[in-house]
Amino acid sequence: MADTNKKSKPHPKGRWLKRLTWCGAGLLVALVALYFMATSSAFFKGILLPRLGSALNANISVSDAEISPFSHIVLHDLKVTPKGGEPVFTATSVTARYDLLSILRGHILVDEASVVGPTVTVIENADGTSNLDPLLKSEKLKGEQKPASAPSAKPSEPPAIDVKSISLKNATIRYMQLLNDGGRQTLELTNVNVTVGNIKNNATGRLDFSAVISLHKTLSAAGSNTGIQANVDGTFKFDLTQDLKPGAVKGNASVNVGQATGAFADLTALAAKFDCDVAPSDIKQCALIFTKAGVGLGNLSVSGPFDSTKMEGKLKVEVSSLDRQVLNLIGATAGVDFGTTTINSSNDIELSRGGAVITAAGTVNVARFEVKRRNQTSPAIDLRGEYNFSVNRPEQSVQVKTLKLAGMQDQRSLLQAE
Repeated sequence: MADTNKKSKPHPKGRWLKRLTWCGAGLLVALVALYFMATSSAFFKGILLPRLGSALNANISVSDAEISPFSHIVLHDLKVTPKGGEPVFTATSVTARYDLLSILRGHILVDEASVVGPTVTVIENADGTSNLDPLLKSEKLKGEQKPASAPSAKPSEPPAIDVKSISLKNATIRYMQLLNDGGRQTLELTNVNVTVGNIKNNATGRLDFSAVISLHKTLSAAGSNTGIQANVDGTFKFDLTQDLKPGAVKGNASVNVGQATGAFADLTALAAKFDCDVAPSDIKQCALIFTKAGVGLGNLSVSGPFDSTKMEGKLKVEVSSLDRQVLNLIGATAGVDFGTTTINSSNDIELSRGGAVITAAGTVNVARFEVKRRNQTSPAIDLRGEYNFSVNRPEQSVQVKTLKLAGMQDQRSLLQAE
């Protein structure tokens, strides 16, 4: 008789199910552990940054990193230093807040992208080398090794974008050029703040910016130093179409010179204001107005129908009573003063056939034109020019219908050409 109390052997299927359960649990624990390790500050600082720095031929460091791959990345005290050189980029913090799942589904959703307290320093030596050379050489080698990609069969659909805010806060950008004579020229932007908001398909965005810009030229000769400092700020609203093409733009910006020395001394209190009101098919107003201590120094304006997508339109370009103090913005760095010069000009420009054909006609009047440099002054003359020509780029031809030039000095004809 069979022993009914004898224990039955475990079913093989039950053993395999238990083993699979334990394996699955172990794999899940391993994945969780791997996730926390890969997103830890120690892993980012000790593994990822050294690899990235090696690729860029630079040392990249952060004091701390907050990483959540699905939602945000925050880097504190970021520093980029080319090997063997000084830091070229530092930032108090770099932040990106986004929705990775939405991005993977094709909807680029970004709540914030910001850089706080960045400093960029570029130094160009007298021989043309710079502190960026190690980084640029690395990029050049990568570009040489990269195979040419095949052209896309057809353009892809524009992505769905919803970027709420991109900002640059309290930035400093410094470009220093060391001169052969031992002097230096420094262009610096400080207190740079830029905010771009509501970048979205078929929506209206906004751009706000402000900065202090300064240019200083220090030469070895005594008393030859030159410097200028100005405040810059502006606000613009812009439209984006459903396929992310630019639409209407409206806003203004201003530049106010606060301090100026040396060759720039006459530019103290100079101000420039730019007003813009542009639609996709019409430049309603685009004007640059110059003043000094409230007194007008001339303006430049552009208006007329213009289709930016077709590059076709008829524009009116005018220069009214442009004073020599404005021209000295260009001439001061070369030690040139335009004396009593004043410019007036009226121009009609037509673009057709997708911008392939350009027709321009107008007049230019330069009153009391003179140039001063190193205690030498040219005689003051009055110049008047008249022109009418067209350029056909496909045919590589230029047709000159009218070209006249006349010069007067003290009411006496000095030059006549036609």
